[in-house]
Amino acid sequence: EGIIVQMIGEAEELEGISSRVAVMLLETDASPEGVYAFTGPDNTAIGSALADAIKEDFGEELSGKTVGILSGNEEKLSTQQRLAGLHEGLAETEAEILWTIDCANEQRGNTDALQGAAPVDIVIALENDETERMIDYLQIENARMESLLYGVGCSEKAVYYLDKGVIHMLLVPNEFNMGYQSMEAMANQLHYRLTKAEDCQVDYLMVDRTNLYDEDNQKVLFPIVQ
Repeated sequence: EGIIVQMIGEAEELEGISSRVAVMLLETDASPEGVYAFTGPDNTAIGSALADAIKEDFGEELSGKTVGILSGNEEKLSTQQRLAGLHEGLAETEAEILWTIDCANEQRGNTDALQGAAPVDIVIALENDETERMIDYLQIENARMESLLYGVGCSEKAVYYLDKGVIHMLLVPNEFNMGYQSMEAMANQLHYRLTKAEDCQVDYLMVDRTNLYDEDNQKVLFPIVQ
């Protein structure tokens, strides 16, 4: 009666589904174009929030700092939006972006793509996988980079290394709420057949070592435990 789907690709893949079946697109690259409801974060805002966090931390000292970006798969619309928000947010500063690495399209090992990258002051990772990739690289003995890492992520590994100080700041999309909101919207649509499911925008947290153990943050980071 209902389908909640996370997909990479165009919504044409769903054209064969009966109009009687309710469809919710979950954090997807498919363009809903008003046909299907969508649940996910504002990816442009995520990029902007990372830029704002860096500007707040460095202030005028950001001038002359070097930046590296681990983007994730740049063929994905969500990645493109995060990059756009990040670039726009940093454009007014005098920080220099030395490199952007799309590790998702690298036919190499988990950290190999970073081996030739120039050392930078700040690394920004736009996906959980990219944050974990940078964590792994920073753990390599004699790694050349002594960078402040700003990452997007919500895995136990990311939270652990935030607590250990390897990650300076972590932007955490509320993925539990994304699942919950999708189910709630789907249930309403199925119960009230004439009601069209509404788009749901998911919030996010900015977490560092100073607020990691705040009660509200713990509820998002470890919702199942709660």
